[in-house]
Amino acid sequence: MALIPNVAPGVPVAASWGNAIRDRTMQTFANETNLFAWKPADGVYAWNTANKRLYLRINSTWVKMAYSRGSNFSVRTNAGGELSIVHGGKETPNWVQAIPADSTPYAGLIQVVSRTSLQFTIRVFRREGPYLYGNATINGYWSAGWN
Repeated sequence: MALIPNVAPGVPVAASWGNAIRDRTMQTFANETNLFAWKPADGVYAWNTANKRLYLRINSTWVKMAYSRGSNFSVRTNAGGELSIVHGGKETPNWVQAIPADSTPYAGLIQVVSRTSLQFTIRVFRREGPYLYGNATINGYWSAGWN
């Protein structure tokens, strides 16, 4: 989304300006039917009160977000640079992302290796090359989404 221009004092607020503000705030919907009828830009969040789930608009599609508990991690990798994280869901997520924290200075790319209904496994690579980051404590943040 582009930067929203300022509204000059005494000038009427245009609908396009108001719509841009709306798309940057959390909208609440009574059910998925009402939510899916809204077609905002990608990157917009919405809350469904019927199932108490957060949704994110990705590639013109509403994606259910995971519950946010347990989203930070500090886990030691095995010799192969892999670690598993229990995500607390009831089914296999459609997507998972993990980001290393600044407190893990040499961690670079984090690749999701597998996903199950209870956990996902990631592989961590070192920043300075295509080398696995084995036997190291990795700090970071993860999120997962269900459709």
